[in-house]
Amino acid sequence: MKCTELFAYGLAEKARDATLNIIRLFGSTQSVNAIPLLSFGEARRHRFDFHLHSDNINKFTKSTRYSFAIEHSRSKEFWSNFLIGKELAGNIINLSMKIPEMILSKSTPKTRVIERLERALMWYGEAVIERDIQQKIQKLVISIEAIVIFKDGNITDTFCKRVSNLNITHLGVDNAIGKQALELYTARSNIIHGSSTTENVSFNVVEFCGKTLIRAIYYFSLFGFDEVDYNRKLSRFLDDLPKNALL
Repeated sequence: MKCTELFAYGLAEKARDATLNIIRLFGSTQSVNAIPLLSFGEARRHRFDFHLHSDNINKFTKSTRYSFAIEHSRSKEFWSNFLIGKELAGNIINLSMKIPEMILSKSTPKTRVIERLERALMWYGEAVIERDIQQKIQKLVISIEAIVIFKDGNITDTFCKRVSNLNITHLGVDNAIGKQALELYTARSNIIHGSSTTENVSFNVVEFCGKTLIRAIYYFSLFGFDEVDYNRKLSRFLDDLPKNALL
């Protein structure tokens, strides 16, 4: 798809931000004390370079570079595992890093499944650095809504059912996950509608939503990152996970 320089620059920014938010996702769910979570302002001072170069207009080479000015000695284990996972086909980190790559290679004006994940990552990335618990809860719920709500059915019921389905294990759907999803969505509704000035949730909401988002990346990869006009098909896919999940 032909594009202007401005449009290409916009894609590069989206890819950079998606990369940052993927790092935040795995940092906050796997090694929260080992990796610095960069704020929006700090991210602008770090280098995420994505570009094509060539002497032949018909044959381009892709260059990518991730440079972090902040280096913590306790981050070594995280980065080692992250870089290993990034190179292993089928590894969840490898699958996640396809998101910024596909953002750069947008070939259709239609919205793809990958854009849903980009939006979910954006809100999740904002949530993990948010200090206000009410704002954090709202952003986390918006993040998960981006991957489970497609304007079909009762929103609360659909949210809880699909979050439960995404977290299915070899033992099946865990009803406790549905109860936590309902508690989270109720907290968000109380905040939105002003019926609560303080909202406490009985579990770690960042970990809960982060693990759900990671599971979504895996299952969406099976569905097809590049799918378009997907609302009905993806809705059925998520609703049928209990009987079709590849465990």
